[in-house]
Amino acid sequence: MTEFEWKELTDTVFEDWVRIGVKFTGTKPSADEPLVEGLIAQTSIVCRKWPRLMDVMAGWVQLYGDLLNVSLMRKYIPHGDSAVIGLLCDLVTSREAEKIKLLTKYCAPKETPEFLFPENYLTIDIVEHMVPEETRKICRKWNLYFPYVRIKTNCMLIRKDILSRNPNLAHRVTN
Repeated sequence: MTEFEWKELTDTVFEDWVRIGVKFTGTKPSADEPLVEGLIAQTSIVCRKWPRLMDVMAGWVQLYGDLLNVSLMRKYIPHGDSAVIGLLCDLVTSREAEKIKLLTKYCAPKETPEFLFPENYLTIDIVEHMVPEETRKICRKWNLYFPYVRIKTNCMLIRKDILSRNPNLAHRVTN
């Protein structure tokens, strides 16, 4: 992927998250409603360079995971970073996100240990000592190491506003 293509993908991902309710200052929402499952797949790739995307993706799924179509998400896993999607599924803990835990069986860990955010200057040994045992288990399961992921739920629009801006998501609620 060229640098230009990477920038376009990154811009699109940020604009799509704004469209479905994330409050990123200075970013306008995309004109078209994104398919959330495709957006999660794209974000699983882009978030490796933009950690705050992982934070808001986890926050959105924590709050609105019930709006995801698990069967459709399963089809999008190969288009993203399977280990990051599996990690996401294990990190979210809300009742709304419970059904996405089923997706972990379709995700594969990294073959060798990696940092979730490669620009991290820590070593895996240091991260192992920094994080609580529960987080260490998740790191080992996916072979992805990170000092923290903040599940940011305080930067989202309320459900009513998200549904009013995104008719396809609203349709999921009524069916």
